[in-house]
Amino acid sequence: MYPEDNDLTNEVNELINPDWMDDDELQGVVGAEIEDAVDFIDNVVSPIRAKATEYYRGEPFGDEEEGRSQVVSYDVRDTVQAILPSLMRIFTASDKTVEFTPRNPEDVELAAQATEYVNYIFNRDNDGFMVLHSAFKDALIRKAGIVKLYWDESYETETSKMSGLDDAGLATLSSDPLVQIDMQRSYEAPEILPPGALEMGIPVPILHDVRVTRRKPFGRVKIEALPPEEFLIDRRAKSIPDAEFVAHRRVVTVSDLVAMGYDYDEVSKLASDTDELDSNVERYTRNPALMQSRGDRSDPAMRKVTYIEAYVRVDRDGDGVAELRKVCVAGTGNKILSDEACDFAPFAAFCPDPEPHDFFGMSVADTVMDVQRIKSVVMRNTLDSLSLAIHPRVTVVEGQVSIEDVMNTETGAI
Repeated sequence: MYPEDNDLTNEVNELINPDWMDDDELQGVVGAEIEDAVDFIDNVVSPIRAKATEYYRGEPFGDEEEGRSQVVSYDVRDTVQAILPSLMRIFTASDKTVEFTPRNPEDVELAAQATEYVNYIFNRDNDGFMVLHSAFKDALIRKAGIVKLYWDESYETETSKMSGLDDAGLATLSSDPLVQIDMQRSYEAPEILPPGALEMGIPVPILHDVRVTRRKPFGRVKIEALPPEEFLIDRRAKSIPDAEFVAHRRVVTVSDLVAMGYDYDEVSKLASDTDELDSNVERYTRNPALMQSRGDRSDPAMRKVTYIEAYVRVDRDGDGVAELRKVCVAGTGNKILSDEACDFAPFAAFCPDPEPHDFFGMSVADTVMDVQRIKSVVMRNTLDSLSLAIHPRVTVVEGQVSIEDVMNTETGAI
């Protein structure tokens, strides 16, 4: 369903159903869920995952002393790197990541076709290997790896030049709603007339050179591993199918939203100079270079917009039963861009150590970080002790020795 079709449906529902929840009330419900989920992820979960990322990279603990050993053990990294190949081998050792098993003899051919199609979509049309690698690595380090799978209906834009068009060809281009003429040059072309045509009163034809931008709609199954901080979920949720609220928040450009089918004038008003994810510690821990960002571009089409694709259970039709709806909002005020009923939230989660009755379990990093800390302390003390044993402190009587000789640490020196 395109956004403009969805708006018409909601207006009709409000007219024929007095219990229908209007957009303002729905925006309030979704906004409250987003605010609570953002607080849960940014202030509770992300700091823990950021700490795990620091341990994985072997970052200093923050209590180092100048002149003392500052070595850091890499237990978290070594453990994750030891487990990851085994996980990848389970799904990528053969060409068939997924295989359908027929239940009846007549299902054999259909199962074979489904197996071939799904594996093509996952491994060829999408980079299935990197999707699994990213999701598994996030799970081992950051509690959960999130994969999003959906039908992408974005537009693909291409620019081309055409020359020598007659009036009929130009009219055909102008009537195409997916084509925009960016530049046009019209000129007379008497050279294409046959000899003697001008004397016979045949008018000189007018030709046109144009540059056009064509929006090509296409549909495909898209599978991607989400950055952990972009995934929002209700803090009371036990799983994605049972969650009252789950969402994918991201910062996109105005151009991206236009490619999704939204109106340029509407989404350009929602652009902001601030990035909502700027305050997420996990994002900057994973990519410290973002702290030296050069700022947004001045191009209006490339300005940033916070876009949240939310899946929320709400009783919008007033029948007393909450249905799952896909509500897409943008901007700091959570402006509703589209709303439609849906069957499921298109997310899958991987957790190495699930916790019963809770969405976020434990990662491998959670169980190894204390070992890395202990080993690092032991190694530091051992190296400091060895250094003092090899180079002990020396007491001298001022005026009775040569300070230059005392300061000389060369092996075997006087």
